[in-house]
Amino acid sequence: MTRSLLARLRAHARSKGLLAAWLAIALGGAALTRLPLFEVPGYELGAALAIAMAVLGGWAGIASARLERAVATGKVSLPTAPSAAAGVALPFAAAASFSLAALVPPLLAAVLGAVLSTRCDPWSSAGFYFFLPVPSALLAAAAGMALGFLTRRGWVAGLCYGLLMLASLGASLWPLWAGPQVFALNHFLGYFPGPLYDEALPVDGRLLWYRLETGLWTVAILAACIALLDLGSGTLLARRPIQGSRARALAIFGLALLAVLGIRLSAFRLGLETTADELENALGGRTQTTHFVLHYPASKPEIDVKRLERDLELKYAQVVSFLGAAPTGLIHAWFHESSESKRQRVGAAGTDYAKPWRLEFHVEDAAFPHPVARHELAHVLASAFGSPLLRVSARWIVGVNIGLVEGLAVAADNRADELTVDQWAAAMRKLKLAPDIRGIVGPAGFYRQPAARAYTLVGSFLRFLTDKYGSARLRALYPHGDFQAAYGEPLETLASQWEQHLDTVPLDERALHAAQVRFEPGSIFERPCAREVAALREQADHLRLADPMKAAGLYRRCSAIEQKNPAYPRYEAEVLRQRRDFAGARALLEKALALSQGSPGARAQVLLELGDLSWEEGQSDAARSSFLEVLALHRDRATDRAAAARLQGLDDPSLGALLRRFFAHSADLPEVVALQAFADGHPDDALTRYLVGRQLVQRGDPFAAIGLLRRARELKLAPSELEMENLRLLEQAGYLAGDCATASEAAQALASDAASLADRAFAEEWTERCTFEAQTFGGLLENPR
Repeated sequence: MTRSLLARLRAHARSKGLLAAWLAIALGGAALTRLPLFEVPGYELGAALAIAMAVLGGWAGIASARLERAVATGKVSLPTAPSAAAGVALPFAAAASFSLAALVPPLLAAVLGAVLSTRCDPWSSAGFYFFLPVPSALLAAAAGMALGFLTRRGWVAGLCYGLLMLASLGASLWPLWAGPQVFALNHFLGYFPGPLYDEALPVDGRLLWYRLETGLWTVAILAACIALLDLGSGTLLARRPIQGSRARALAIFGLALLAVLGIRLSAFRLGLETTADELENALGGRTQTTHFVLHYPASKPEIDVKRLERDLELKYAQVVSFLGAAPTGLIHAWFHESSESKRQRVGAAGTDYAKPWRLEFHVEDAAFPHPVARHELAHVLASAFGSPLLRVSARWIVGVNIGLVEGLAVAADNRADELTVDQWAAAMRKLKLAPDIRGIVGPAGFYRQPAARAYTLVGSFLRFLTDKYGSARLRALYPHGDFQAAYGEPLETLASQWEQHLDTVPLDERALHAAQVRFEPGSIFERPCAREVAALREQADHLRLADPMKAAGLYRRCSAIEQKNPAYPRYEAEVLRQRRDFAGARALLEKALALSQGSPGARAQVLLELGDLSWEEGQSDAARSSFLEVLALHRDRATDRAAAARLQGLDDPSLGALLRRFFAHSADLPEVVALQAFADGHPDDALTRYLVGRQLVQRGDPFAAIGLLRRARELKLAPSELEMENLRLLEQAGYLAGDCATASEAAQALASDAASLADRAFAEEWTERCTFEAQTFGGLLENPR
């Protein structure tokens, strides 16, 4: 058998076409390892080679069958197969071995390249290299061989194989088109796990079960060939009685198909396919409003569901006002319990998404008001004027212009957090971090940039164009991305107008620092071993409580890969500090501080934790110095508030011990109760009232929060950042309590002349909520006490 197999492999190697394809895949795959994300034998390299194996394996399978027929009819002098089983096993083994050998050079190139020139673990995601191209090669070899036996001419077999691949692709894409899922599985071409922004990709049960099914199809094809092969002619459909080994092969064929059927019947449970009905049953909650069908976890409290209904209706009105159009039909809004359940059911863990052609979007459930629902809703509403088929911005129907798709959603959302969208874009431009807008409004340029930068810039650009020229021209631009046709001006002119507008946007030092922090991280294509680091960090984050020392080791591994990133020694230091290894934690924080030179955002975060550590060790002067430096760096509002509150704790020893525990234990309930008791005993202390009020708003008790936040305002919180945050909380608490007067009072104070553009936008948003609900629902929702 071995000699016969080698003879057949030599025959394949003498085929110029097959050899050229083999060399192209082997050498091309090795060359791919020089590209970002392809440098290790992981998902990207495995996915590319799975496609290559589908082509090469099918071709080799057809060639093997034709060679076997030539041997059977005496046209080629090679050892003949002694039985039908051998007559199938030999050509299959030859085709599969020939194809699989092409995977060796890319594997060696990736492993050696990773070992010699990177700090990546070449085996961290090697499971993808096995479970993607290898089963594809085996199935392709079996299918090609079967078609080669079945047909008389090679070109007919090739045509049939191509049609089989297209039919398989259509079957894989149909659930993506017709259902809620965003992943796709194909027995020949491999696995598309969903959005590119999910960096941590595990070899999970979905892939393992699907590749088991691929293996079962391979076994079924081989068994059918054994049962039907006529050794004398080298063709299928033998007319001999099916008995003996042929009968056993037929039984194996039936068992394989029964196993496939069992997997298909459990497809949803195994994560292989998701329908809307199955997903709705799994979530358990459903309600309907004027414009929406909401799907949500059955455990979600009724008051939160009603609030979500109103929130979505407000967002609908806001986005329709901006776009000037809306599709007909109800919009299905899916809210998933967690990122992990979302990954299992629809294929996107940390990424929310919309399917405009289905009038639906999927997000992870979050606290009210939902932070990204308006963005995803904008994708759906833009389907009213999107291109045919996918209902998004696209050229040639399927050439999606992701720059315009995401830019429109950011422009319609127009969310103001610490800064407005225009301020973020202007700060990025001033810091020389902004790529040229002319290159990122298209699909290729958009993906080459870090997501935060690309989203923000295109969103600001489209918002500017809409404010200046109106929504009708935006609707004309969106379907195909032709700026000249939509605006009567070339992209170059429009971009220059926008840049001149950004140069007039007011910015202060704090805004520039905040922008530098937000936009410093590079694209996934720029970071070493990005998939491995993402997986390690995700695992470490999950283990911090259950196995802190293992988590520390994983952070240490991340630090060894990204040696200039101060985040990972800081994470490891947090673990050591929780275990009261203060010396070890300090050494790591000092290392992180040295690495954060030139990065004010990272430096501020390290200094904040160094200050906490010094405070816990009783080194008040060192703690004060760290907190003051944090304030000088202006990392962001939250960090400034944290440093300012800690400084007040240092000034008051009786409060300091409480605050230290409060900040160290993430505001657990006992610490909140202790702060409340302190506030009760100190009627003139504003800080504790603000901190407790903030916790009460987050914990869903706005009634109790209002009194504390009002009193904190009367007592004049300092610095101003604490005062402004107190007003934002008071406005939110007033709304949640159904007290529009309190919300309006806080909004007026928040929108004073001294307020930032983002604060004014925040005030307007909550004021608009009160007005909208009064007009639409007759008043605010009554929140049960």
